Amino acid sequence: MDTLNNPNLYLELRSSNIIPGMKRGRMFDPGRWIDTESAKLHQMGAIDPDVGWIYVCADPKRYCMIYQEIESGFGFIPTRCLSCWKIVVMPRSFHELMQLYNLQVKMSKDDRECYCKCGIEVRNEVSRHYGGYFYTNSKGEGLRRYKIVREAVDKQMNPEVKVLLKRYCTEFEYRYGPSDKYKQPPGAVRVENEIYRNIKLEKECYSTPEWVRRHVMQYWMLFAWGRADPTVKLYNNGEPLFPEYVTYHKEPKDV
Repeated sequence: MDTLNNPNLYLELRSSNIIPGMKRGRMFDPGRWIDTESAKLHQMGAIDPDVGWIYVCADPKRYCMIYQEIESGFGFIPTRCLSCWKIVVMPRSFHELMQLYNLQVKMSKDDRECYCKCGIEVRNEVSRHYGGYFYTNSKGEGLRRYKIVREAVDKQMNPEVKVLLKRYCTEFEYRYGPSDKYKQPPGAVRVENEIYRNIKLEKECYSTPEWVRRHVMQYWMLFAWGRADPTVKLYNNGEPLFPEYVTYHKEPKDV
């Protein structure tokens, strides 16, 4: 870019400067830094124990945090998200969530590319308490995985449990309309390429360690109890997680 005596310098800078959008997407939050040697944006790898999900088998090449930050900062769905197809399993109770967890453990042991997670739903946009996801990278791959998951759920859980195939994040579909109609705006690929040239794609998604899984699973049980799910008592010797409180409304009147 010519800078000296360039009458269009401001317009050229404004159109090519990606940092304001990166800031809107919170890509410079704590844990991020521009490395002095590589001159690229780096991020610190970490596991959050309180997300409510167990990543049974994580895809090391899926950079969902970066993709969501690009969408938030620049207002379009990233290209790599357009090829993300998810099989969604919808457990109706804590017991079915536990069945799904054990099913995912078995499936990922048999197939190391069976990328999946399960846990509790706290998003207001999602009208259920529990969920499980299997991740694939094309519609064809998604349909093949859907058939495998559907058959496994029928056999090892319950045929009435809903299983579906969808495209990319639910939040994206709410913001941009039906996923089969979405088109990226002009210039989106150029912006993405500029971002990827200037950041180091660190591994983001880690399979949840066993000791953290115990913490998350207890969180699930408390979540289920708080939503009057009776099946949680199956995992506490048939007893409530907390004792009933003393009540007085049926006491005889004082005389």
